[in-house]
Amino acid sequence: MAKLPAFIYDSGSGDVTISLTSPLAIDNPYQKKASRKDSFSQSGVKQSAHSYIEELKEIELTFLTETERDNVLTMFDWAGQGNAIKFVPDQTIMGTYDDVTIVTKTLKFDREFPGGNYWKAKFTIRKEVS
Repeated sequence: MAKLPAFIYDSGSGDVTISLTSPLAIDNPYQKKASRKDSFSQSGVKQSAHSYIEELKEIELTFLTETERDNVLTMFDWAGQGNAIKFVPDQTIMGTYDDVTIVTKTLKFDREFPGGNYWKAKFTIRKEVS
């Protein structure tokens, strides 16, 4: 059985849970990305400055109902300001989640089928690594 994801965010008046009714279109693991800058001194010695390693995951939602679409839009209003949300990969294990921020600056919804009532969207999340 496919895992159904959920998102949890604090709207300012308590936690809001968005439980989706369709699995992720692509369920890839987090991808790691390092930020490092190499420089060479005049004597030829290499120096590396390591800033951070971040873990990114692309979220592709498909077959969203209009209600789910509206709920994700409201969550994006909150998370788009840099506020953290919780990504729950499997609703059956609600206690297992990742604290994430949304990296994507623009959230665009497209109809799954022309004239249909289902929607799809794609955005990238960054796992908060302590």
